[in-house]
Amino acid sequence: KLLEAESAYRHAAMARIDFPQALTNLASLMTRTNRPAEAVQTLDRVLARRPDFEAARFNRGLAYFALRRLAEAEADFRHILGRQPGQADALNELGRVLLKQARAHEAAELFREAQRRHPEDPRFPANLASALDRLNDLKGAEAAIERARSEEHTSELQSQFRISYAVF
Repeated sequence: KLLEAESAYRHAAMARIDFPQALTNLASLMTRTNRPAEAVQTLDRVLARRPDFEAARFNRGLAYFALRRLAEAEADFRHILGRQPGQADALNELGRVLLKQARAHEAAELFREAQRRHPEDPRFPANLASALDRLNDLKGAEAAIERARSEEHTSELQSQFRISYAVF
C-alpha cells in the first residue's frame, strides 16, 4: 500500500510541479519507509519554493530526527512553534528531539504543554512518562503512563502504538 501511495504522490507531484502537498506527502512516505535523506531533499525543494509551508517544515523535522540530525530537527520544530506556539504535534516532536539530546527537563515541559492542549492524545502523557523517568521522577512517570492508558485513550492506543520508549 505504501508503494502505491508513493507512486500516486510522485505522479501528482510530476503532473503539477507547484503542488507542495503531494511532494510533502511523498517525503513523509520516504521517511516512513526508511529513506529520510531522500525526504529531506524533497522537502528542501518544497521549502525553497514555499518557505511558509509548515507541513513541509514539520515533515522535514521528522526526517532530520530519523537521520539523528537533531539540531536541524530542533530548528524546524522551533520555527513552527514560533509561528504557531500551541501546535501540539510540534511541541511533542520538539520534546522528542530534546529528550534525545538528554534535555529531559525541557522535554517534559513541552510534553506537558502538548497534553494540556490535547488531553485526549495518549502520545503526550506517554512521552512525558519517558522524560520523567529520565529525571528519576518515577511517581510522575507512573501517573503519566496511567493517563496514557486510561479508558478514554484505550482505543487510540491500540490503533497507534507510538508510546513511551517505543518512540525512542
